[in-house]
Amino acid sequence: MSAKRMLNQKEKELAAVGASIATGCQPCTAHHFEAARKAGATEDEIRRAVDDALSVRQNSTKVMAGLAEELLGGASGADAPCCDGEALIHELVSATAALALNCATSLENHLGAAIRFGASDRMPPRTHLPQ
Repeated sequence: MSAKRMLNQKEKELAAVGASIATGCQPCTAHHFEAARKAGATEDEIRRAVDDALSVRQNSTKVMAGLAEELLGGASGADAPCCDGEALIHELVSATAALALNCATSLENHLGAAIRFGASDRMPPRTHLPQ
């Protein structure tokens, strides 16, 4: 079992990039791009956060289209395939985007994957204040 740790500032900003992309907030996105760069995120890491968020956003649209179709008497699309993360931070970015979009299906999927990658709702107490 690995040791628990808090997200660092770069990881927090990548999650914020995901949330702002998912919700379509342009001022938020610009702010969090700059903050992620200042926190040491590479362009590839930021691009991956964007791709993760867009994938969740697209899946959320499919889920809602499926619900609408079901309510109109057709087949459900609520189990539309979702993006697969390769690591904990990608699942956390995706979960943040799903939360921002209020997509319960995607949120459940990504939180479950994040837990499988080692995320916990019980993080260790902070031993120091952020810089």
